[in-house]
This record gives sequence, structure tokens and C-alpha cells, in this order.
Amino acid sequence: MGKIILKVYAVLGQVAGRTLEVDLPEPRSLAEFLRPVAEKHGFADQLFEAPDRLKRSYTVLVNGTSIYHLDGLNTRVQDGDQVVLMAFVTGG
Repeated sequence: MGKIILKVYAVLGQVAGRTLEVDLPEPRSLAEFLRPVAEKHGFADQLFEAPDRLKRSYTVLVNGTSIYHLDGLNTRVQDGDQVVLMAFVTGG
């Protein structure tokens, strides 16, 4: 069994500002990894617009690269990867 480091730099439920070490039994898509974690920690409705789509106010990095430059939520994650959740900050 592997582990993923999940860093949350967004106001998402009780995990805001925390680093979590999450068990990963086998490689899977980012969506398959994130949805159960988000549901467990109570921020799925904040993060996801639809089961396969993040809300536009959030971005995710896998090992320092935006998923928009990878394969989106279909990006595969595996043991030792680092996933970072960030919220876009806007204003004037």
C-alpha cells in the first residue's frame, strides 16, 4: 500500500491549511483519489462542480505541475506523489 501527501492551501472544511498523508492501495486517477478524501473530510461540495469536474475557483498540482498541463482529473497518482489543492484568490 502506498501513500499520497495531500497539502490543502484552500479553505476546505476542517482540512484548511493542513497536510494529510492518505493511504493509496493502488495507482488511480486523481478524481478517484480526491472524491473519497473530500467526502470523508466534508468538502466535496465545495471542491467539485460535478463528479468529474472541479469548481473553477480551485486548482490542483500533482508533483508541482498543474493538472491543466497534465490529464486533468484523469491524471494518475501513485505512491509517493504529492497533491496540492489551492484556491484562486481574486479581488480588487
